[in-house]
Amino acid sequence: MALMYRVMGLVAKLNQRLSRTRINLVPLNWAAMGGLGVLLAISLAGWQDAHANGQAPRTMTDMDPAQGADVRVTGAFVLDGKTSQRFLDMPSGYGTLESGETIFASNIDASNRFMGITTAKRAGTWTIVLKNGSARVGDHGLLYAGTAVRPALKLSYVEAATGKPAQAVLSFGTERERARVLALLETPRPAWG
Repeated sequence: MALMYRVMGLVAKLNQRLSRTRINLVPLNWAAMGGLGVLLAISLAGWQDAHANGQAPRTMTDMDPAQGADVRVTGAFVLDGKTSQRFLDMPSGYGTLESGETIFASNIDASNRFMGITTAKRAGTWTIVLKNGSARVGDHGLLYAGTAVRPALKLSYVEAATGKPAQAVLSFGTERERARVLALLETPRPAWG
């Protein structure tokens, strides 16, 4: 807390000195604030999609190129079998594993950073794996995320790794894509072998 007060004091002192310095009758602190405003506007312009800890998610290609649906998932993803985190409206690929389980996967960098230094590296393919035959489709509706309005459905399932019940919300680019993924979820898949 003392560090925060020191920083605030330094900012106030710098503001006072800049306000006394003028360029063409304009106080220099006004110019500094205007420059910061321009930088803020430029940085906010890049925020057009869901972000994870300050970095835009990198969409993974669909596991089956014939599917090609625009699917986004809101739910608890797992990174390495032990690291779990909830994400909102993440672009995801989907498919069926050899065991017959349905998987939603997204390439996300959710690493923790402090002052430019990575304190916890959590980048990679985050997944939601549904136990075969456990998917129960709930309500159909719309998901409002930011300025986007997308067809969505609520999904209850059992996690394949832990056996615990969980829920997720899937959103789609079109009603047709929702119907295609719905057919995949409602059809139990036999294990390959």
